[in-house]
Amino acid sequence: MLLSLGLSLMILNSALIQNIEQTQFNDPLSEITEHSRNPLGDNLDVNEAASMFKEKFNKKVFLPNTIPFKPTDTGASFNEHAKTLTVSFFNYKTNEALIVTQMVNIKPKYGEKFSKIPHETEVKLKDGTKAICVYKADKPDHIRFIRNDIVYFISLKQNRNITTNDLVKVANSMKQLP
Repeated sequence: MLLSLGLSLMILNSALIQNIEQTQFNDPLSEITEHSRNPLGDNLDVNEAASMFKEKFNKKVFLPNTIPFKPTDTGASFNEHAKTLTVSFFNYKTNEALIVTQMVNIKPKYGEKFSKIPHETEVKLKDGTKAICVYKADKPDHIRFIRNDIVYFISLKQNRNITTNDLVKVANSMKQLP
């Protein structure tokens, strides 16, 4: 009985250590992509989530003026721990989604620290900001860039072929939310 209890405690301790190690090395960008799978986030009102982000991090919120389809629904999520605001635009009829995530840059003094992905292209936005367009299966999947200590991650899902130009147009249309 005592041996069984000792073995159970060792297994529990091992599981706790593994859980702690996994939590400590979590990449903030991976959390963004996880949230992107739910097109309407936590279904918060966009203005409510934007206000929470602005108040907590003292940062301005920017959203696109150009959406390449007519959204039937919008939603937002705010994650204080990941320092992110995700706004989703979705059309149920056409199954199109535009997901815009902004995250407080946690390492601004070191510059752009995106992980290298084999299929990516550097593009310039109209204000001169360098952006990275990332491809999946040789098709543009998302664009990401850093502006004013905020990392922007814009993903567009459509039934038609998406071009790099489509993503750049959305990124160039970012306007400050009042």
